[in-house]
Amino acid sequence: MKTKVNVRDKQNVVNSLKAEGYPEAKLDSFINTTKLEFMAYANLVYREILRKTPPQLITVNLVIQEDDGKQPMAVTFLSRRSSDDHLLFEINQPLVKRVLDNPTDRTYAMAVIHEMMHAADHPTMERIDKVLNRFESKLQHDNNTSNSSLLHTLQMLKHLRADSIANLGKFLLAQMKMGVSVYELFEPFRQSFDLAMKNAISCITPSESSRYNNISIDDSCHPEYACPCILLMIISKMGLVKNELVQEALQGFHTGHYLEKRDAMTLLYAALTLSFTDFIKGLLLLSEEYIPIKTILEYCTLLQGNSKEEEMKALLLLMEQPQHVSTFNHMVEQIIGKEALTMNLDSSYQDFCMDLPNPIDYPSLKTKISYLYQVMKRGNNATGCHIARNALAYYFANEKAINDRIIGFGRVDDMIVIDYAIHLLKKL
Repeated sequence: MKTKVNVRDKQNVVNSLKAEGYPEAKLDSFINTTKLEFMAYANLVYREILRKTPPQLITVNLVIQEDDGKQPMAVTFLSRRSSDDHLLFEINQPLVKRVLDNPTDRTYAMAVIHEMMHAADHPTMERIDKVLNRFESKLQHDNNTSNSSLLHTLQMLKHLRADSIANLGKFLLAQMKMGVSVYELFEPFRQSFDLAMKNAISCITPSESSRYNNISIDDSCHPEYACPCILLMIISKMGLVKNELVQEALQGFHTGHYLEKRDAMTLLYAALTLSFTDFIKGLLLLSEEYIPIKTILEYCTLLQGNSKEEEMKALLLLMEQPQHVSTFNHMVEQIIGKEALTMNLDSSYQDFCMDLPNPIDYPSLKTKISYLYQVMKRGNNATGCHIARNALAYYFANEKAINDRIIGFGRVDDMIVIDYAIHLLKKL
């Protein structure tokens, strides 16, 4: 079914612009172009990238908003009023005037792509918001202020993920050039991220609420440039796309050598289907050069009351060292203790299958756990059996590096261990 696009002028933007001297024919042309732009990008993002049916209806509202230097010229996706079948957007008058004055200016197309990517990511954002809203309600019910830091930190990471995806779409689909080497962006971004996490650490103990406002990435480090680059490195590190393709894209941001459409869509599909906790996990898998991993793990340690410092150090070593069987087995045993390795994994696995958690973050969790269990039960390779057993023991253990109950971070260490184990098994 073809997507229908309606452009509504509820605030008399057209009449206002006519009064300023803009010809009626030019305004009609803008409205027709807007319909075509939104229809084209909806088909591209939904049908070609996500391989799903585009929404049936798109409504674009023209709104009057004074360009006072504070409100940018903008296209805005109205997430709270949209549904899977009906997307709502707003275009403010300053942007309309810019398009009318500069027909070849690509700002408009880039803004439409940016917001269409937000629209495509909306179902995932809704699931994340439901989890975070429940968490916030529980904090308010329990009058728990000490965990407010975690809520604010997760909100920061949620927006970081969403903005990374939207900006990546803008760069790849609008073929936008950064004009600066992407590697020059990482150090300022890393410093800002580190400061945000240290502010989060300072808020774990009750303190002035104004500090929560500082749990954010500073705009001065150009996150609109750095974040999509970080996102590309995450999906590469997690094996979702080939590293060569990511490196070509990063180089192209600087040189203007753009990817083939097929390759751009491959990267954007991986980005749009990346879950929230996989995004957090991916951050931790990057080099300390790009993300303050030690600060993030320090934060997780403090959330648990400083009780997991040694386990966290072992997890960090596991992530930093080259993947090797002996390293993996030694670190897992060090983190969960030898007693945990003797648990009844058959019983734990059956309970897991009966009462599988709803992993909005890990859709492939059941497949991976089942694979490890089958390797362990076959027992035709002693090394493989040992690896699989240790990975399962880690997942089912009550005491490990990061407590499973810590929302957002709780399963990150489990998935790092599980993916490490599967990688080793595939090399045997």
